[in-house]
Amino acid sequence: MDQYLSSMKVSQLKAFVHTLGLSNIGNKSALIDRVLKSDLRRWTMDQLKDPLRFLNLPITGTKNALIKILQQHNSSSEYQKMTNATLKKLLKERKLSTTGVKAVLVKRLEENDADISTQDVLS
Repeated sequence: MDQYLSSMKVSQLKAFVHTLGLSNIGNKSALIDRVLKSDLRRWTMDQLKDPLRFLNLPITGTKNALIKILQQHNSSSEYQKMTNATLKKLLKERKLSTTGVKAVLVKRLEENDADISTQDVLS
């Protein structure tokens, strides 16, 4: 979601923050941080769908399913910050292959996250 928010002009970001009922005072970084820390359950369906469209993620399903997709997408960027040992531990817990370089491990986790999100939307 960082990509979506960063692509906005400050004026657009301030308007979006305001629609969430949050303070729209501060620089772009502060506004983005405020949005990222906000409770997604308080967002409307349209507010949830906009970043999903931007990120080319599924936009159908219940509100909880959309929230889960956004949360999983946000956590996938966290994989890059993890060590190979941590990535392999996560893969092992999911009963997935633990072989390959870091980029392969991250991709495998992200694809698994997407599979889980798709199953949630379809169920």
